[in-house]
Amino acid sequence: MSFRDIEKSFFDLYWHMDPVAATQAGVPGQIRVSLRRFEKLKPQAKNPEFWLSHLLGGLHHLLLSADRTPAEKAAAAIGRLEDIPDFLDDLKATLEEPVRVFVETALRMSEGGRLLVKELAAALGAQAPMHATRLAAAAEQASAALFKFDSNLERWLEMGTEQFAIGEEAFNFLLHYQHALRDTAPELWRYGLRLKEEIEADLVRFATRLDGGGKPWPELVDKLRGDHPTPNELVEAYAKEMARAHDFVAERRLAPIPKAPLGVIPTPAFMRPVIPYAAYDSPGAYSRDRTGWFYVTVPDARLPSAQQERILRDHCRYELAATALHEGYPGHHLQLVIAKELPSHVRKNLWTPLTVEGWALYCEDMMGEQGFYASDEEL
Repeated sequence: MSFRDIEKSFFDLYWHMDPVAATQAGVPGQIRVSLRRFEKLKPQAKNPEFWLSHLLGGLHHLLLSADRTPAEKAAAAIGRLEDIPDFLDDLKATLEEPVRVFVETALRMSEGGRLLVKELAAALGAQAPMHATRLAAAAEQASAALFKFDSNLERWLEMGTEQFAIGEEAFNFLLHYQHALRDTAPELWRYGLRLKEEIEADLVRFATRLDGGGKPWPELVDKLRGDHPTPNELVEAYAKEMARAHDFVAERRLAPIPKAPLGVIPTPAFMRPVIPYAAYDSPGAYSRDRTGWFYVTVPDARLPSAQQERILRDHCRYELAATALHEGYPGHHLQLVIAKELPSHVRKNLWTPLTVEGWALYCEDMMGEQGFYASDEEL
């Protein structure tokens, strides 16, 4: 595909999202945003998680992928594992006064990463015995490199900066060039304050409807959050709601259901520091395997019981339905899988929260109008 074809495809996408943005932004705007990000904001220098997410995500994909043979996956894993020491050396050389909270997150990711490396070598070694010996050696080398890298990260706990905000000028730049919004940061802030007042008024009315005005809405919410699945029930509870949302959409023909499974599984250890609750992971743009994954972060059994309870309260039963439809059907999974079936390379790869989150939030309202929610509390 020529650059001109890519350019035309890019403008086609922007034109469908916003005709004005198609002429104001386009390819030059996307290039401008990328350059600003790496030259000024420098996530590659300020945030070690930027690197670790790519590194560990690439390994984890091999465990989940179903579009390669075990031998192919084992060979790919060996190559990636053997590259880890050099990869981490590049990471160390790139860091420049990283943000302390990002360093803390990266240390927790690295710990989970070592578990992933061990799991990957064992699983693929069993599936492809001819590669088992080399896999084990590469995994041992990779684990040692990750452990050594932790020592380098720990020194940044004392030397790193607390400053992570990008500033108003950079924020306005992203609003305009990345999201094609005319609003500035102060205008967005004022809109948020108005929206907060509207939502709180709605909550007061809804609490009165549910409780007859006996409790203020914060107390009612606190009471409802006490009704949640146990840690052992959590993943299955989400899986049931995901299946219910799928069947509801299919039976009422609200949207086409793609031939793409959606797995509901516990969040991998290396992802837990950046997914405290739950998240969706879409299939690759060119992967033959169309399976998407919904990760559910189960409280760590090693945590004190009070802390586990606090985490579980964020998974109250009355929120599971909205989360399932938002992330699965007809939300993110349905939308993104269909997008990846389009012929345009740009449409397969490019996305914006304005359309992705916008669609999922619309789905929450639409499914309520269609009668999906089982009780007023779920609304």
